[in-house]
Amino acid sequence: MPTTRTPRVALVHDWLVGMRGGEAVLEELCRLFPQAEVFTLFHGPGSVSETIERHRIHASCLNRTLLRRHYRHLLPLMPWAIEKMDVSDFDIVIASSHCVAHGIGGTGRFDRKLTDERPGQLRISYCHTPMRYAWSATDEYARSGFLSGLALRTVAGSLRKWDRRAALSVDLFIANSQNVADRIGRFYGRPADVLYAPVEAEYFCPADVAREDFYLVVAANAPYKRIDQAIAAARQLGRRLVIAGPGYKTGALGCVSPCRPFGAHNSSEPYRGLTPPATIVPALRASAGPRTRDDLHSASPPIERRTERVGESQSEHGVESQSERGTESRSERGIKSRSEHEMPHRHEPEILGAVARGPLRELYRSARAVLMPGEEDFGIAAVEAMGSGCPVIAYAAGGALETVRDVRQNVANPTGLLYKRQDVESLAEAMLELEGLTDRFVPSQMHEWARRFSPEQFRAGFQRIVGPLMQERNWTCPW
Repeated sequence: MPTTRTPRVALVHDWLVGMRGGEAVLEELCRLFPQAEVFTLFHGPGSVSETIERHRIHASCLNRTLLRRHYRHLLPLMPWAIEKMDVSDFDIVIASSHCVAHGIGGTGRFDRKLTDERPGQLRISYCHTPMRYAWSATDEYARSGFLSGLALRTVAGSLRKWDRRAALSVDLFIANSQNVADRIGRFYGRPADVLYAPVEAEYFCPADVAREDFYLVVAANAPYKRIDQAIAAARQLGRRLVIAGPGYKTGALGCVSPCRPFGAHNSSEPYRGLTPPATIVPALRASAGPRTRDDLHSASPPIERRTERVGESQSEHGVESQSERGTESRSERGIKSRSEHEMPHRHEPEILGAVARGPLRELYRSARAVLMPGEEDFGIAAVEAMGSGCPVIAYAAGGALETVRDVRQNVANPTGLLYKRQDVESLAEAMLELEGLTDRFVPSQMHEWARRFSPEQFRAGFQRIVGPLMQERNWTCPW
């Protein structure tokens, strides 16, 4: 009988500069392979969880402090840098990839083949999405000022060619949703197993607290997230909007947000100093530091800013006024059907910056609903919200079709509402519609639905998919 041996495992992740959905996947892979070494383009020490940090981490030649601050602008150099990283001494290479991680170990920039492979080496890519900068969201990133529109469009073709060649080195693709599996088939011509990303469903659970009057967006500032539509819809309806996530800068999306993160990103304990639900958002915002130029000179920043009433000119924020369009929007007509005294002033978005998971759970528990106006690959924030008993209003595309159970479809255990057209008016209409359906959502049932995306389910699924491949090679499974 052949002798089994313990394989050397390399885990690869595009960059380690904060904890988001992709890093949650890497964290679970680190638990599955506790002796693995981690390879990445950029690593900010202390920027990810202790579970990841305790592994030996190798960063690329681009990992310099000044470069790391502007790492996204180095996109044209990333294929070259990831190819220069040597993983030839490892038996298994597992990439957690949404950019270039799956192409690790090639020789020469945009070479025709990847040659730095160990004979018999097993290469697996857990794919969050094929590189969106080159494939599915090139125009959105170009319009946003990512690199520059001209520069990004110039390199996109070369990136696509490199990406297809890099995909040839992968023995097994695992997608984080059926949505991403379809993209892998379309862009790479490869099949993929589907294994949903892990969500801490036991932690993100409901609580017996009253819901407040604000809508919540939990997302980094990325063009495909379409946060601009959430802001415009909230302004049209005069609803409060709270945004939690990294990357928002002065002038972004028509708002000012020089926030620093609230709480530690890798906090393993709930925030115990939290004030009662009715004051959670002001407390978080106060802790996040000054948000506007005026706040820099004020000891107590305003909790909210009220501006003109709905229907007045909003063109300065990038939203057409009613007079400019010449016709009334459907969401505007919905508001006008209410009595005049119910029509609120327009609120400016309240931006918290990055929020630790303890306060984030309290936000989910207190929000009226979470807004997800972009096409998500999977959508971890949506599942966290549902686990916390918070409904989700999502654009009916991408991962939302696999996670959100539409209340209008008469399904058992509804978890949110889907809208079909990705525009401000459709989102605003969905917000108004959900406000009349709140009694249809049962937090305990929503949490039960979210539990199917738990870390335990992820680890079991990964073992089921990868275990037989390791056994074929007489490698010892570490679990």
